[in-house]
Formats: sequence, C-alpha cells, structure tokens
Amino acid sequence: MKKRNTFYFIGILLLVCVAAVAQTPPAKPKVTTQKFTQNDAKHVDMQDADVCVEAGRFYYEQAFKAGSLEEASVLLNQSITLFQRALELRQKNALPSERTVIRHHLSDAFMAAARLFPNDFKTATAYLRKAAEQYEAVIEDCQPVNDRNKETVAEAAYRMAEILFLLNDDKKAVAAAEIAWTNGWGEWEQVMIDRLNDCQRSGTAASDVLPPPSKRATTTSIVLFPLNVLPDMLGEAVCTSCLQGKRSLSWFRGSKPLLGFSVVVAVPIGFAGGLVGGVQEAWRGYPFWNTRSIRMMQGREYPSNAFINGW
Repeated sequence: MKKRNTFYFIGILLLVCVAAVAQTPPAKPKVTTQKFTQNDAKHVDMQDADVCVEAGRFYYEQAFKAGSLEEASVLLNQSITLFQRALELRQKNALPSERTVIRHHLSDAFMAAARLFPNDFKTATAYLRKAAEQYEAVIEDCQPVNDRNKETVAEAAYRMAEILFLLNDDKKAVAAAEIAWTNGWGEWEQVMIDRLNDCQRSGTAASDVLPPPSKRATTTSIVLFPLNVLPDMLGEAVCTSCLQGKRSLSWFRGSKPLLGFSVVVAVPIGFAGGLVGGVQEAWRGYPFWNTRSIRMMQGREYPSNAFINGW
C-alpha cells in the first residue's frame, strides 16, 4: 500500500508540473542594439526608437545582399518604415542631434530606393525628393544656427544641394550650396564645384555668396603661359603641400589621431599635384600670387582635395 501511494503521489506531482509548464507563456527573445540578427528582426519593439533605428539599419544592409530587385525593394521599404517610426518617437523629448542621425539614415534609404528604379523617372524622383526633404528638415531643426550646430547645418545643406542637382533643380541647389558655404562646409567635391560654376556661367542660378567661377583660357592667357607657368607651378606646389600637410596634422587633434601620420605621404603628393595644378592655373592666366591654393586659403575658392579641375 505504501509503494502504491508513493507512485500515486509521484504521478500527481508530474501532472501538476506539466500543467504549470504548459500554462507558462513562452519568453520573447531580447532585442539589443549591439547585435541585431535575423531572428531579432521578427520581434522589433516599435515603441523603442533605438531598436527601430538598429532594425532599420539591419534591413538597409540586407537590401544590398538581396537576390532580386523585388526583395531589395521590400527590405528598403521595411527600413524606411522603421526609420520613420524612430523619427516619430524622437519628435518629442529628444535632441535635434538625435533626430539628425535618424534623418541621415532615412535619406540614405530613400536614395537607395531611388536607385532601384533607373527606368521609372517618376518613382525615382519621388524618392529623391523625400531624401532632400530630410536634409531640409535638419536645417529647420537646427534654427537658430550657432557654433555648435553650424557644421551639422553645413553638411545637411551640402547633401541637399547634391540631391537637388540630381533633380535638375539648379536654383534650389545653388541656394542650398550657399547655406553650406556660409556655414563653413570644407569638403567640396569637384563634380559639385563644376556644376556650381556652370550654373553661374550660364546665368541659370546667379549667386553673390559663392566663389566666382574659375577663369577659362583666353588668347591672352595662352600668350602669357610661358611667363606664368614656372612661378605658378612652384607656388602651387608649395601651397598645396602645405594645405595637405595641415589637413593631415589636424587629425592628431581629432578622433582619428593615427591618420595624422599620413602627413608623410600627403606632403609629397600635394607637391606633385601642385605642379600639375600650377600648369592649369598658368593656362588660365592666373599669376602666381592668385593661384587656386592661395584663393582657397583666402576663402575665395571652394576647399577641395582635387589638384586640378575641369579645363
């Protein structure tokens, strides 16, 4: 009897344990912003801005690994939705800098989506305009502009100008470039410089703020070329090597001090590039005291790492 009662007791205890386990809800996987995986992506907390941003980045990166345009489009749309949700959550009780980061991600996603439709002008244009709107919102969010946010404003304006040029909206692009210039943006691509110069030369979008277009070769400048070429080459070589060296040394005080050692390579490259740039400046008729590198140092020319620009 004792053994039988013991078996009954053990049996009842096992049944109670099984019932308790069956009624316990399964634990949800934890989503972290450090390691976001495919399994985590299925359980995104739409009330957490940080999680939405990380999930959006995850889908954005997966879109470039997609096996088809359709799959890439779906992943990018998921990424855009998540970034928009994160931005919505950050509209209140968040710093403008936090919203700026999300808007940069969102603009990148819109730009990537636009590239999926090279033959659909209307759809691609719509995505590009949405990308430009994000940078416009960054500028508005940083008003009034001060020393702490002027760099953010300058970058947003520059990126917006790039997109507006893709949309062939030259007047608005030049206006955005003016904001970038007045707020000290210092990394002008040669393609952007050429487009701005073309706008001013053609009168499509005049500007009293931006540097004037560089000269073009004339009969007089060609005749004076033998006189100007050696002084221009020497002056540009010295000034350009100094500019490259200064830029490299500035990294010692920045977040990437190891890049400062690139000064060993930057100075010789700057000297060689200056020799080539001096030939171009002489061909256009600039004297050695008014070459491109000198104009850059005086704030009368776009800061650019390009040694030469369009002839």
